[in-house]
Amino acid sequence: MKYKVDLLIDAPIEDVFELYTTQEHFENWEIGLKRIESEVLDIFSKDSVSYLIFDNHGQEMKMKMTIKDKIEPDYLDVVYEVAGAYNRCKNKFFQENGQTLWVMDVEFVFDKDMGIPIERFIEKTKSGMDIFKHYVIEQQMKK
Repeated sequence: MKYKVDLLIDAPIEDVFELYTTQEHFENWEIGLKRIESEVLDIFSKDSVSYLIFDNHGQEMKMKMTIKDKIEPDYLDVVYEVAGAYNRCKNKFFQENGQTLWVMDVEFVFDKDMGIPIERFIEKTKSGMDIFKHYVIEQQMKK
């Protein structure tokens, strides 16, 4: 399953990219994230592998995160994996009149048919992007 979602953020591209690719900030806006297990200093460096530990209704869920490519400040290619599911997100950032257009190309591959309509995945992706957008705006107001 593949789809594309975009979102306009009222902040400069450098700020958006830094907030998106800095572990300290990531831990603040990624909902449900309990901790990160990694042997690398920068979990967003190219080819780095980390494990994101989420609270999933009282149970821990471990998700592998691999950074396939990173080109500052406009591209981050990330693969997320859990048992039975592969999710690749190609994040592209474009500067537009002091704002940032964030375009995410999303691909999901499941071991078996989940029977969930694509619209639910698109809604969930948009929801996560909105959470990040609000975090960026909050950080901009602190400047």
